[in-house]
Amino acid sequence: MLAELEPAKLVELVLASPPLAEEILSENADLDTLVAAGLEGAGPKILESARRRFLRHMTGERHAEAFRILVSGMSGADIIAQIKRLDDATGLQSLSLNAVLINEAKHAGAAPLVRDFVASLRRSPASDAMLTDLIEPTEEDVRWLVDQPFLDRVRRRSLLLTQVEIASSQTLARLFSDSGLLSRVRAIVGDLDDVSTTSLAKIAENVPLVTEEGLALLLQILPHLGELHAAELVARSLYTALGRETIASRVTAVQHLLESAGKSLDARKAIQNGLSVGVPSSIASQNLILFDSAPPAIRAQFVDVPEAIAEGIIERRHLDLSYEGANAAGHLIWDASEGNRPAFAWASAALLPFAMRERCQPASALIAAAFPSVYHGLQQEHTPDFFSLLMFPFVDWDRCKTARRELATGFSSSEWLATDIALAAARAGDAPRILRVVALPTDARPYRRLNSTSEKSNRRGENRYRSHFQRFTNRLVSNE
Repeated sequence: MLAELEPAKLVELVLASPPLAEEILSENADLDTLVAAGLEGAGPKILESARRRFLRHMTGERHAEAFRILVSGMSGADIIAQIKRLDDATGLQSLSLNAVLINEAKHAGAAPLVRDFVASLRRSPASDAMLTDLIEPTEEDVRWLVDQPFLDRVRRRSLLLTQVEIASSQTLARLFSDSGLLSRVRAIVGDLDDVSTTSLAKIAENVPLVTEEGLALLLQILPHLGELHAAELVARSLYTALGRETIASRVTAVQHLLESAGKSLDARKAIQNGLSVGVPSSIASQNLILFDSAPPAIRAQFVDVPEAIAEGIIERRHLDLSYEGANAAGHLIWDASEGNRPAFAWASAALLPFAMRERCQPASALIAAAFPSVYHGLQQEHTPDFFSLLMFPFVDWDRCKTARRELATGFSSSEWLATDIALAAARAGDAPRILRVVALPTDARPYRRLNSTSEKSNRRGENRYRSHFQRFTNRLVSNE
């Protein structure tokens, strides 16, 4: 008979009889849908009365729709009161009612308040599920999670790993890039198992692990990953670290990443990141030194791409490397002459004009590596096509003579080390002629080139030459 009443009339009748309300709502009288329909659109007075009379009897899944209507607009304190009632009555067994309260807490802006209360309840699958739904993968919420005193270690760890699992790649990058949370996460996770390894690996896949705490996390998980996966993560972190200045123990960190990258290392990408225009000169120089001092198998990958090193240096527009950095680059490029001669020749032809325009000391380290290949090329009847493509300046009929003269002119007006110039000459296989021209003072060279001069002039030129050669020798000795 009650089922035949209009929903609004049924609600009025039930409100008028508390025993009937208990009977209908507690004994599963199959009238819950009608009660919910009667509450939908009811006025404030009816709803307020229904809250007082009905809510105490609503504990099960079948009450969800009517429950949603009655708790709508509740304050955080009222929502907490309902959670406490349900926990006392059923241990929060109704997932639907729990979900209604969580949604209402978020709508009311009371999620932090409600979350604190739920965290204080005895642990159960239901309360854990509510906490999971009340925590968002934001820095504020994750900090709450790692600091909340009501959570025991096991619960905190489980909830934290769940947040990592559900977070998007962008969220993880935002959370852990610079927030200082990684060290807290490591402390909470503790010993690794399959679940925690998967979660921490997800962080590593999406966050540049170049801070001290990030590298510590990476080192923690590497032994638990497959060899290929581990190497890929290391390489990704390496590329980022090469462009960063503010890394504690930077040299040690980059060295370890280089050693661990293995076959996953892309030397070209490492060079591009390590020498890009935005990288400070001190860091770019340090990167080159680290490339040159890497273990043989890793170093060989850099030696194999001399053109990438040359391009990286040239694209910085002017030579701002330290001498040690330029010298390391020179070592790598020169060693390419044994295993990758075409790339070595191209790199030398590209780099030499750039280096010879620079008058600073580091330029001579690059000249020592690049000059010999170019000089050999100029001795050939037909120079390689890329010489002209790179607009190499030595274009007159005696190209080697011009090269010697250009080298001498540059040396006389620069800070180039005599040891580097002597090394370039020796590697070029024409040391006597090259060094004779280099050692000749600029204003004395006309005396050497003219065939018809007075004997007095010749003696004066020879004396000036010997004097300048002695100064060159002294400069050479002082550079040793």
